[in-house]
Amino acid sequence: MHVVNVIEPQIQQLLAVLVQRDSFTAHHQDVEYFLVIIDRDSNSTQPFQHIAEQLNFRCRSAEPVGQNPFMNKWAWLQAFPELQQSDQVALCDWDIVCTAAANWPELTPGTVAARKNPVDMYRWRCRSNPTIQRLRGVTDEGDIPTSVNSGVLIAAGADLCRLTQRQFEVFQDLNAAEPVAPDWEFEQLAASLAIGSVGWQPLEDRWNVTPTSPVDDDDVVLWHYNDGNEHTWRMKRDLLSDSVVRTCMDALRPRWPQTMARHWHIYEKAVLSPVFQPFRK
Repeated sequence: MHVVNVIEPQIQQLLAVLVQRDSFTAHHQDVEYFLVIIDRDSNSTQPFQHIAEQLNFRCRSAEPVGQNPFMNKWAWLQAFPELQQSDQVALCDWDIVCTAAANWPELTPGTVAARKNPVDMYRWRCRSNPTIQRLRGVTDEGDIPTSVNSGVLIAAGADLCRLTQRQFEVFQDLNAAEPVAPDWEFEQLAASLAIGSVGWQPLEDRWNVTPTSPVDDDDVVLWHYNDGNEHTWRMKRDLLSDSVVRTCMDALRPRWPQTMARHWHIYEKAVLSPVFQPFRK
């Protein structure tokens, strides 16, 4: 399995992907990890590449792929084009942690695996905008049957490449229809419509678990500490403060005791790495 992540040249994101890489390799011996740092300018990017190399990352830089920062996840195609030949690639957001070993999902050829989101998640936006309502994949009610969370995408490299091409086509249509929508929403909406075109395989919830997921703590494989919860939102923005992270994890621990224990175990080792000491709070 090839796991790839794309980050901005920000120190907290670099810490997050160190936690992510070490969590994957702790539970899966077959993982090869690839890191891409968005090249905003050489003065900001080169120091982060140097730190990443100190941390033994296989790391390359890539130029932004557009104005929407959430679309930069596809910069891995520039940085590591050889991964297009891979049989299995997991493209993950930086706020993902692996907390358990599990057999990788069996993929249907020609599909991309992603966790299902509510089909009516964008209904109000689709109904209020005739251009979006007419896009392929949107029902008369304004629902999207292939609504997905794109924080974890698993597929053959060639199929992820097809998804990329289609998502950018959809994104251009959406941007022309309503350019003032939040960047994250347009990326998710474009991914949902695009994946319906290229072939979608539903991914079990346990492979992309958020604090509100209906998943047992024992079943979590990939933990997604996204912006949808006040504690994970704060934790993401203060990853360099172990006291803040501990407080946030303690608040989540009653519902997710095992997941928090495993996340903390990996995080605690990572944040103590010498390269992060000048940045700690």
